[in-house]
Amino acid sequence: MQYCECRDGYSNNPATGLCRAGNACVASGADPWPTTVMLDHADCQMRTLTDCSASGGNQSRILGNQLLQFAQQTCGLPSYHTLRVELSAGCPTLMNIKVLTGQTADPQLVACLTQALARQRWSCTSAVDCAMIEYDTLP
Repeated sequence: MQYCECRDGYSNNPATGLCRAGNACVASGADPWPTTVMLDHADCQMRTLTDCSASGGNQSRILGNQLLQFAQQTCGLPSYHTLRVELSAGCPTLMNIKVLTGQTADPQLVACLTQALARQRWSCTSAVDCAMIEYDTLP
């Protein structure tokens, strides 16, 4: 398999090892995901805003850290999971989950994240409409 270092605005496609347009989160939206859930966000503007702007730094990284902490604390996100969330106005609109070991995501985890994300709204998403984390703890 080939691997290339991609220039800004592009990311590596894990299926081909080649570069593709978009950051990893945006570009991976076209990839096959074993679990995809559309999230109701009709009440987005009425949700309590979680402030994450004080963290400073790159907004994608800040939002990714917020998502990881949220998923771990709220639903006990286990190791070896990739979680991808699309957002609009700070509210999650779509969730993708993949277990890195090839197993199917636990239905209880999916249900927990679906319910929890459907109530969430982050302040640090002004320039970010997608967040993705790969939670892979070292032994």
